[in-house]
Amino acid sequence: MKIHRFPVTTSTNDEAIRRAKSGEDFEDGEAFIADRQTAGRGRMGRSWESPPGNLYVSFLLKPQVSIAKATELTLLAADVVCKVLAPLSPVPLTIKPPNDILVQGKKLAGILAESATLKDRPLWVVVGIGINLNSGDFSPELSEAATSLKKISGRTVDVSETASALIENFERAYRGFIDVARN
Repeated sequence: MKIHRFPVTTSTNDEAIRRAKSGEDFEDGEAFIADRQTAGRGRMGRSWESPPGNLYVSFLLKPQVSIAKATELTLLAADVVCKVLAPLSPVPLTIKPPNDILVQGKKLAGILAESATLKDRPLWVVVGIGINLNSGDFSPELSEAATSLKKISGRTVDVSETASALIENFERAYRGFIDVARN
């Protein structure tokens, strides 16, 4: 799998979409990772605070499935995030469909899927994941709604190790999803 790394970018979804729209061929499953995002976003245009020390990754996919089937990729990503983060969390994680990972009722991670379609098939799908790993203090408007693994565990989380585990698990889950969807 090809991995693109950025010290800073507007958002990893922006980078993946740029690549998809470039006209150049791309590998199914390319990953885009940033240390910091200046314009991270969630569903319905909501902003996502993106300071260093957290994990921001987007996957550029070209699934050969129906649009209806492609919508399942958000929950697939949520499942993968929970699988990767569960061993790092002292308390259970929950998925709030369609795209949030919560711990103790607060948002720990968010997923944003964006796509381009032609007739009944996606040309490409970008699945972006933002995880609050090591955030300390949140802005006053977010402190009631957001948390981080460091806040709930008291330990700093290794971003590189978590990114590697997320990419490996997402790739495995995505390949399984495609295999099942084709049969």
